[in-house]
Amino acid sequence: MSCLAQSESGQFVAAAEGETNSTGNSYIFLFDMQEIKMVNKLTFHQKGVQAMAFAGKDKLISIGVAGENALALWDIKQGLVIKSVLLPGHSTN
Repeated sequence: MSCLAQSESGQFVAAAEGETNSTGNSYIFLFDMQEIKMVNKLTFHQKGVQAMAFAGKDKLISIGVAGENALALWDIKQGLVIKSVLLPGHSTN
């Protein structure tokens, strides 16, 4: 795991992989701490995640590692990326 983030309420914790796994992606694992279980396995970043932060009640922001440098905004209830951008001045190659 490369980074952790906790929601303001403390209900959710996200843990991210910092490099590509055997599936060719890197996952963000989302845990519900009230129910004490993993509720979702999010995938978007291919090379790893270097930072995350919760935004509001149901959004998560993740930033890919150097060489990918994509920023993703997640709807954690749906488990979907609702917006993504490539950070300026960086390459995805």
